[in-house]
Amino acid sequence: MGSQVSTLGDVYSYGVLLLELLTGKRPTDDLFKDGFNHHDYVKIALPQLWKIVDPLLLRREAENYQSEIVQEEEGEDKMNQHLLALFTIGLSCSSQVPGERMEIKDVVNELTKIKSGFFPDFYYG
Repeated sequence: MGSQVSTLGDVYSYGVLLLELLTGKRPTDDLFKDGFNHHDYVKIALPQLWKIVDPLLLRREAENYQSEIVQEEEGEDKMNQHLLALFTIGLSCSSQVPGERMEIKDVVNELTKIKSGFFPDFYYG
């Protein structure tokens, strides 16, 4: 955008990529025109995650949560929490104001927490 190069630009790109992955929508989708973008789309729809998340992602994740240990309701709630956390990271990283974006070290910390929630017995060292 004509300003100095910084890691915040990379964080922005990561945020947009994360939102693309979660929604299954490309930046060239007909939905995104006249300045309306992934960030706006997710921010508006966030209270209703299930309407914007890529259905293929849900199907794969639902299969991962099918186990004898985790009951279906707990699995859905857990998945919802993790998806919300991922969307929140994507929104923060893709903020139009660079100073409002998460620092990459904080992104990594949050992603590690989310990952450990999926696989609590796995060591991350």
